[in-house]
Amino acid sequence: MSTDSLNSAINKEVTQALTTLGIPVYRKKSPDAGTYPVVVYNLMSRSPNFHSGNRLMAVDTNIRVTLINSNSAFGDFEDRIIEAMENIDFSWLATNEAEYENEFYLVLDFTRGDEL
Repeated sequence: MSTDSLNSAINKEVTQALTTLGIPVYRKKSPDAGTYPVVVYNLMSRSPNFHSGNRLMAVDTNIRVTLINSNSAFGDFEDRIIEAMENIDFSWLATNEAEYENEFYLVLDFTRGDEL
């Protein structure tokens, strides 16, 4: 599988998984400025995992999922996001919170290995 095909497959998989949250889900950037809550995800990094000879066979894929809300009451969204991502074999790495100009951010990082 090429990295372009892998990107496409992962984007579809992550969007479908996060859609189960029942709120808008976007890749990279939300056009819904001012509509809360909303989830935005992006590819954080991809790194080589396994080579056979000179051929790359597997990569580690890291995804960042950000919940943006108008207040800091995230409720059970953290648990629900973790569950949605674990259902597609991503492992939860870390959670961070931030606030900027009356927007509250819950940022979760995930990783998994993917064969090419």
